Amino acid sequence: MPKCASISRAVGTNRKEDRIRSHVLPCWLALHLVWVTEREMGETRDRIWEIMDRIHLGKFFGKDGKVLQRTELTQDQANLLIKLKISPPPPFRKIAVTPENP
Repeated sequence: MPKCASISRAVGTNRKEDRIRSHVLPCWLALHLVWVTEREMGETRDRIWEIMDRIHLGKFFGKDGKVLQRTELTQDQANLLIKLKISPPPPFRKIAVTPENP
């Protein structure tokens, strides 16, 4: 085998290993965040997902512009955010008015 082929294979292997190693920490942090949330809430991750998955962002378009609005929070969602000391997302994320053409 030519020497340059073995060098390029070694370089590719190191990059793959670096990507794997750099992926482990964010995954571990995410798992730790889930674990802490479960402990604080006294709920399973499936139940927390079920509660929070119902928050949606609606996109409404009209002749006057565009509005991005989230759904109203349920009591369970509000309680979860309060227990975790997280402020709720604003009801309106963006309101863009279409300029009138003269």
